[in-house]
Amino acid sequence: MVCFFSDVIGLLSVVIEQKEVTKNGSPLNMISFELDDLSGNKLRCTLWENFTVEMCSIIDKSCNESVIFVIQFAKMKSWRGAMGISNTMFNTRIFINNYDIPEVLAFRERYLCSS
Repeated sequence: MVCFFSDVIGLLSVVIEQKEVTKNGSPLNMISFELDDLSGNKLRCTLWENFTVEMCSIIDKSCNESVIFVIQFAKMKSWRGAMGISNTMFNTRIFINNYDIPEVLAFRERYLCSS
């Protein structure tokens, strides 16, 4: 399997599922969701372990607020014929509604203008 690493920015559109799975005999927490870009394209994302806890906390606090994600060093791969991203074990960084990042401000402004 060939994997590529990329930075991704998008708006949380839907949480697909959150569950515990077993891999190599060990339980792992995971959450799957979709991010929308400014063109309406959807990207399936899966986060594992500590990122799952962080993601659930943010969703609980967001209360109908737009949630903009920046995911650095996302692992891009094909799963069951569809392209998606997930976190890596050590390198991935996630920024949520971090308006100190100029790209997040630009994304938010363009999103607000388009809706």
